[in-house]
Amino acid sequence: MYQKNYTVAIDGQAWDNSFLVIWGCTFSDDGSHVAAVAMTDMSQYSIVVDGVLWNKVYGACWEPIFKPGTYDVIAPVQTPNGWTLASNGNPIWGFFTQVWRQRFSVGGDKLAAVVATGVGNWTVAVDGKPWRNVFNQMVLTPVFSPDGRKVAVTVKHNNKYTVVVDNVPWSESFDLVWDPIFSPTSDKVAVRAEKNGKYFVVVDGRISKKGYEWLWDPKFSPDGSKILIRYIDNGKYYREVSYVADV
Repeated sequence: MYQKNYTVAIDGQAWDNSFLVIWGCTFSDDGSHVAAVAMTDMSQYSIVVDGVLWNKVYGACWEPIFKPGTYDVIAPVQTPNGWTLASNGNPIWGFFTQVWRQRFSVGGDKLAAVVATGVGNWTVAVDGKPWRNVFNQMVLTPVFSPDGRKVAVTVKHNNKYTVVVDNVPWSESFDLVWDPIFSPTSDKVAVRAEKNGKYFVVVDGRISKKGYEWLWDPKFSPDGSKILIRYIDNGKYYREVSYVADV
């Protein structure tokens, strides 16, 4: 017989309640509250906050997050109608074949998540509205621009990776792409990408003139005009600052 032996401990202090399985712990912004996914029996899941379960159970759940600046908990949950996002136990979006990897904009006024509109049809939904373009293999975690107006994401389609910004895919494709990075001014997107055994910096879909043996994620200057590139070339390590237009 399975026993409810798992709980959460915070600084060594365990919750009073225990569960079959528990995972995906996350803190509120101020560190005063904790939420997690809990398996309540062999076929039901819920979200637990500070040791207290939501008053609803689901066929499955993914990891919760807190809305910035609040104690509201948002989590993907599986209902008889499909997957949706729930806030404190109440559905806030429509239903999809799958929902996960939800992320808020910095101010918490917008919410994006990876959704499947059908089997093998992956995309991003922002505030519950899915993008028109879908991708047949993978959509990674959405990234908001600092001003909260744009969303960028790495996708895999037909065995090639690219970046999509606000539903518009870059024309170039790659063997591998890391997470998108917005400039502080929110008007540029850069990534580290692999193509034909070399690593490149790609800014707004434009591939750097030079490929490297290895490359770390690029970093924009505060005004977005320059970019820091850290790379290995001929066995040596380099740090180089260039104007974005010259990369």
